[in-house]
Amino acid sequence: MQDWKSGSKPISRYQNSNLSEDLGKVLFQRLEDWMKDEKPYLDSDLTLAKMAFYLETNTTYLSQVINHYKGIPARDYINSFRMKELDVLVGDREIRSYTLHAISQMCGFKSYSSFKRAVIKAKGCTPKAFWG
Repeated sequence: MQDWKSGSKPISRYQNSNLSEDLGKVLFQRLEDWMKDEKPYLDSDLTLAKMAFYLETNTTYLSQVINHYKGIPARDYINSFRMKELDVLVGDREIRSYTLHAISQMCGFKSYSSFKRAVIKAKGCTPKAFWG
């Protein structure tokens, strides 16, 4: 991964950041571990601010490492975990009888419309077509 301060692929808005590459790596690894182990993305009220509070950092640094290591905004990062949760639920026969609205809530989405947008973006089809 290129250093955002001196690498050949700097992200201009982070060139003056006080977050070093080493601390950025540590923060990103802590974030990844937390997301995988604790599944905070299932909380429909999860925000960048709540994530930063839990990880004892600030929203600027957290947004910076997500953008740097994943190349996507924080919302898309959170939704990527929610889409993985959807993939798990697809294989559960018992859940197949649930409404799509209920499934969207089980994945951590606050509204069906945000769920629908995320599914279309990630899967290339509507939730109904994906769940099919």
